[in-house]
Amino acid sequence: MATKGQKFKTYSEEIKIEAVRLHVEEKWTYRQINEHLGIQDKDRMKRWMRKYREQGEFGLLDQRGRRKEYLDQERYVQQLKRENSMLKKCLESGYYAYLKRKNNDRDAEAKRLIHTVYKRYEGRYGYRQIQLFLWQDEGVWMNHKKVLRLMQKLGLQASIRRKRRLNMTYH
Repeated sequence: MATKGQKFKTYSEEIKIEAVRLHVEEKWTYRQINEHLGIQDKDRMKRWMRKYREQGEFGLLDQRGRRKEYLDQERYVQQLKRENSMLKKCLESGYYAYLKRKNNDRDAEAKRLIHTVYKRYEGRYGYRQIQLFLWQDEGVWMNHKKVLRLMQKLGLQASIRRKRRLNMTYH
């Protein structure tokens, strides 16, 4: 743990790159590298290797007070180009899949079922009851929101029945 006033040892980027090169290319152990380059912290080399694996040489740079985009602009541009190419592929395939589906009415069968149930009950019931009748009569489960949406598309509305009033006159 750090104590007040303690000075931390900093290492130049050249030493970091050299240490990684010795480990990757010449297969030196962390202990050999630490002794050879005079690195005091035994876990420092592990951290440098992890950053090197994740971000390349860019990860070894001192990034305090700097933004990643400005430090290695070319790397950032390459990343954006990769993302754009992936998006283009997704957009193209999605667009052509949409064109195939466009004329295909997925809800044609559901519309037909809703229309038959609506006619069977002479338009008395709304989407909630129609949903229940679809389940009970036809054996088809359909979400109530889908039933409502399709009934609105078909222009089907329940006829509103008036309440009967009893007129009781007393003699």
